[in-house]
Amino acid sequence: MTFLATSKGISEALSALIGLASKSNDVEASQRLFELQRLLIQQQQDLYEKQVRIQELENEVKALTGKLTLGGQLLRVGDLIWVKPKGGGANGPYCPICYGADNRLILVRLLSDFREKCKLGQSLDWWCDLHQAHFGATYNKLVENNIDLSQY
Repeated sequence: MTFLATSKGISEALSALIGLASKSNDVEASQRLFELQRLLIQQQQDLYEKQVRIQELENEVKALTGKLTLGGQLLRVGDLIWVKPKGGGANGPYCPICYGADNRLILVRLLSDFREKCKLGQSLDWWCDLHQAHFGATYNKLVENNIDLSQY
């Protein structure tokens, strides 16, 4: 049971006790119960404010995580995401769906016949096993962005 659900039950019980104390003309008991009820309401407000702040901080962490990926600059070439470290070169390619959804860098694999496609200037096809989706980037665009393709 959550704090708010529990506190609602406590608040209802306090209201009933305040009613009983009022009927019995016990002023001191009524005052103490009112004070307890006030403290409970304050705790509920504090909890709500903290939950809002936690959500704000979680959103901020998510945004910052995307900016600090692997200590490099993100580069989009064609449909793909690459990370360019400060020292040069590029790491990747990574799935744009995975990155867009939750800033995860999931490598994609080359599907197409690399050498043949390069000769014809066609788009190279890459595949994300997680999403069962393919993405493309032309050889010329990759070279323009200083992507090292020697491993392919």
